[in-house]
Amino acid sequence: MMSKKVKLHLKNYKLKSCFTGLFLFISLDKVSSSIHIPALFFSALVLFACKKEEPNEKPVVDATKPLESHVVDLGYVFSVEGIASDKEALSSVHFEISSPSASYNYTFSDSIEAEGVNYDYIHWITVPEDASVGDAILEIFSKDETGEESDRVQRKLQFRDKLDPEFTINPLLLNDGDLIELKLYKNENGVYDSVKVHNQTQDELLLTGSDMGGFRSVIFNRTCNQGGEVSQYELYDIETETSDILTLNFTIALDPDWMDYCYLGPPFLRLTFKEYRVDSDYGNDNGHHSIEFDVAY
Repeated sequence: MMSKKVKLHLKNYKLKSCFTGLFLFISLDKVSSSIHIPALFFSALVLFACKKEEPNEKPVVDATKPLESHVVDLGYVFSVEGIASDKEALSSVHFEISSPSASYNYTFSDSIEAEGVNYDYIHWITVPEDASVGDAILEIFSKDETGEESDRVQRKLQFRDKLDPEFTINPLLLNDGDLIELKLYKNENGVYDSVKVHNQTQDELLLTGSDMGGFRSVIFNRTCNQGGEVSQYELYDIETETSDILTLNFTIALDPDWMDYCYLGPPFLRLTFKEYRVDSDYGNDNGHHSIEFDVAY
């Protein structure tokens, strides 16, 4: 069987022969008329052979898996399956992932070798636990032995974070007037994935936490147990924040008549962290995780 390198060399040799024949025709046409007719006949044969040489056609690729809008959990594996074809000979099948509209633009690329004119492929891709959360795009394409690329096949994916955040809590009793400082820290992907909460007034660490997929918003909520209206509520959407360390402050302020609406229990501070989530199949209230601290009265 002829190797790919030999085939490619012969293709290039045929192409060069076409240009050589054309040059010879032009050159001999300027010489004496005694060789004009033989030269014309020879050049016509070469040019006729060139016309029969068909241009290289692009390879083709198709994908049977995954299906459109396939959901992949962070840390899990999924398969890409299909068939690639080319009239001459295949060289490789390529896989690329991007997620510009997710929590950050996670990118991935890989390839496998392919051979023959028809090639059934299956390739396993692992989505790391720190990949972005949200919509992603998978692109598949093939290449032939000359480097020609096929048209790209796209599949929409959803990367889902079903891992709950981890918190370490100091159940400290808070006081009216305490200043609470919350600091969020960005990881190398530009996502806030860790947090520290400090009671500045009492100089005590209240909470540390982290989430693999990251946090997208924080809510300070000073309310009451088992009923009553909310007296303080502050929501911070942090997706578009640019600071590597984001600092948020909240001062507990009890109303003088707080007992009128906290009739079923004492007041408390609730901190709520919302993750990047694409559905409510996993976790607490579609990615909302709340921690409560009692307030002295």
